[in-house]
Amino acid sequence: NATSRSITVSGDVTVLNGATLINGASNATHQMTVTGNISNNLRPLVNSMITSVFNLSRQEMEQEISTGSVELAISISDPNQPFIVFPPNIPVLFLKFHDIEGEPGQSDQEIKDDFTKPVVLFSESMAQQVVSFIKTHNTNPSKSQTLFVNCEMGISRSGAVTWFVKHLLDLDTPVNSRTKPNNRVLSKLMKQQ
Repeated sequence: NATSRSITVSGDVTVLNGATLINGASNATHQMTVTGNISNNLRPLVNSMITSVFNLSRQEMEQEISTGSVELAISISDPNQPFIVFPPNIPVLFLKFHDIEGEPGQSDQEIKDDFTKPVVLFSESMAQQVVSFIKTHNTNPSKSQTLFVNCEMGISRSGAVTWFVKHLLDLDTPVNSRTKPNNRVLSKLMKQQ
């Protein structure tokens, strides 16, 4: 009994606001353009409704979903993995990219050339999507929510996003002790405003 909801896809980024995923695949596809100013200054947002942020593994996120404790999420998957299925009332930003950092100063093409198979790298447009998602869901100071961020292992990609959100919103949320933020992801996020 599938319900009809909108799904927006831009390349390897999927934004889901109350959409239904069927067998890990969307039942509709639309293109979108991401635009925005890039700044080297990270400015804390005020009047935050996101009051805490936690990074989790895929398995831990699925457990949290089953308990009904997830209110807001950013879900990161490997490109060959299906997205986690969330209840339709939970706003979710879905991203698919590999956990690849590259060497400092290495271009995207140089990183891709190091692999024999195609890779999906965290991009500027994905970073803009993360910032836009946070700003969109950070507008009601009278309501507080926890943002859950997952990747496959809950260490690197979700750790970078969690660290960024924690500092963007000036949150005192403790960072998971196993967190080792992906430097590529963190660097691209830090360039956003």
